[in-house]
Amino acid sequence: MPIESYVRMTMFAIVFFLSMDYEVSLVSPLSESWDAIRDHAGSVARGLSATGRVITCAALIMVGVFLAIVGSTQVVVTMLAVGLGSSALIGATVVRLVLAPAVIYLVGERRW
Repeated sequence: MPIESYVRMTMFAIVFFLSMDYEVSLVSPLSESWDAIRDHAGSVARGLSATGRVITCAALIMVGVFLAIVGSTQVVVTMLAVGLGSSALIGATVVRLVLAPAVIYLVGERRW
Protein backbone atom coordinates (compact mmCIF):
# COMPACT_ATOMS: atom_id res chain seq x y z
CA MET A 1 0.00 0.00 0.00
CA PRO A 2 1.41 3.44 -0.86
CA ILE A 3 2.14 5.90 1.92
CA GLU A 4 -0.42 8.67 2.16
CA SER A 5 0.96 12.14 1.50
CA TYR A 6 -0.06 13.60 4.84
CA VAL A 7 1.54 10.78 6.87
CA ARG A 8 5.06 12.06 6.19
CA MET A 9 4.17 15.63 7.11
CA THR A 10 2.37 14.56 10.28
CA MET A 11 5.27 12.36 11.30
CA PHE A 12 7.75 15.17 10.67
CA ALA A 13 5.78 17.60 12.84
CA ILE A 14 5.42 15.17 15.74
CA VAL A 15 9.02 13.93 15.56
CA PHE A 16 10.31 17.52 15.40
CA PHE A 17 8.35 18.42 18.53
CA LEU A 18 9.60 15.35 20.40
CA SER A 19 13.19 15.87 19.32
CA MET A 20 13.21 19.48 20.46
CA ASP A 21 11.82 18.37 23.82
CA TYR A 22 14.61 15.80 24.14
CA GLU A 23 17.21 18.35 23.04
CA VAL A 24 16.16 20.92 25.63
CA SER A 25 16.13 18.18 28.27
CA LEU A 26 19.70 17.30 27.29
CA VAL A 27 21.31 20.70 26.75
CA SER A 28 19.92 22.45 29.83
CA PRO A 29 21.73 20.20 32.36
CA LEU A 30 24.91 20.43 30.28
CA SER A 31 24.84 24.22 30.49
CA GLU A 32 24.01 24.13 34.19
CA SER A 33 26.93 21.78 34.80
CA TRP A 34 29.26 24.08 32.86
CA ASP A 35 28.15 27.05 34.94
CA ALA A 36 28.74 25.09 38.13
CA ILE A 37 32.11 23.42 37.51
CA ARG A 38 33.65 25.12 34.42
CA ASP A 39 35.11 21.81 33.23
CA HIS A 40 34.19 20.89 29.67
CA ALA A 41 34.53 17.10 29.82
CA GLY A 42 33.12 16.96 33.33
CA SER A 43 30.11 19.07 32.43
CA VAL A 44 29.26 16.87 29.44
CA ALA A 45 29.57 13.71 31.54
CA ARG A 46 27.71 15.20 34.49
CA GLY A 47 24.92 16.65 32.38
CA LEU A 48 24.47 13.45 30.39
CA SER A 49 24.39 11.32 33.51
CA ALA A 50 21.77 13.62 35.02
CA THR A 51 19.44 13.53 32.06
CA GLY A 52 20.22 10.28 30.23
CA ARG A 53 17.77 8.17 32.20
CA VAL A 54 15.02 10.75 31.84
CA ILE A 55 15.40 10.92 28.06
CA THR A 56 15.57 7.12 27.79
CA CYS A 57 12.45 6.64 29.92
CA ALA A 58 10.53 9.29 27.99
CA ALA A 59 11.52 7.69 24.70
CA LEU A 60 10.54 4.22 25.91
CA ILE A 61 7.16 5.53 27.03
CA MET A 62 6.58 7.12 23.64
CA VAL A 63 7.70 3.96 21.83
CA GLY A 64 5.34 1.91 23.99
CA VAL A 65 2.44 4.24 23.28
CA PHE A 66 3.07 4.28 19.55
CA LEU A 67 3.62 0.55 19.29
CA ALA A 68 0.41 -0.12 21.24
CA ILE A 69 -1.43 1.48 18.33
CA VAL A 70 0.18 -0.83 15.74
CA GLY A 71 -2.67 -3.32 16.04
CA SER A 72 -5.13 -0.85 14.52
CA THR A 73 -7.21 -2.00 11.59
CA GLN A 74 -6.58 1.26 9.74
CA VAL A 75 -3.41 1.13 7.68
CA VAL A 76 -2.64 4.85 7.98
CA VAL A 77 -2.77 4.69 11.77
CA THR A 78 -0.44 1.68 11.73
CA MET A 79 1.98 3.55 9.44
CA LEU A 80 2.02 6.49 11.81
CA ALA A 81 2.51 4.25 14.84
CA VAL A 82 5.44 2.31 13.38
CA GLY A 83 7.10 5.42 11.97
CA LEU A 84 6.73 7.46 15.14
CA GLY A 85 7.78 4.61 17.41
CA SER A 86 10.94 3.87 15.48
CA SER A 87 11.86 7.53 15.02
CA ALA A 88 11.35 8.24 18.73
CA LEU A 89 13.65 5.35 19.61
CA ILE A 90 16.33 6.33 17.09
CA GLY A 91 16.05 10.03 17.84
CA ALA A 92 16.40 9.61 21.58
CA THR A 93 19.08 6.94 21.72
CA VAL A 94 21.29 7.58 18.71
CA VAL A 95 20.92 11.30 18.22
CA ARG A 96 20.33 12.66 21.73
CA LEU A 97 22.35 10.24 23.83
CA VAL A 98 25.24 9.47 21.44
CA LEU A 99 25.69 12.07 18.68
CA ALA A 100 24.74 15.29 20.47
CA PRO A 101 27.00 14.78 23.51
CA ALA A 102 29.83 13.57 21.24
CA VAL A 103 29.57 16.68 19.05
CA ILE A 104 29.37 18.94 22.10
CA TYR A 105 32.46 17.24 23.53
CA LEU A 106 34.37 17.49 20.23
CA VAL A 107 33.54 21.15 19.74
CA GLY A 108 35.18 21.81 23.07
CA GLU A 109 35.03 24.93 25.15
CA ARG A 110 34.07 27.03 22.12
CA ARG A 111 30.56 25.65 22.60
CA TRP A 112 30.15 27.47 25.91
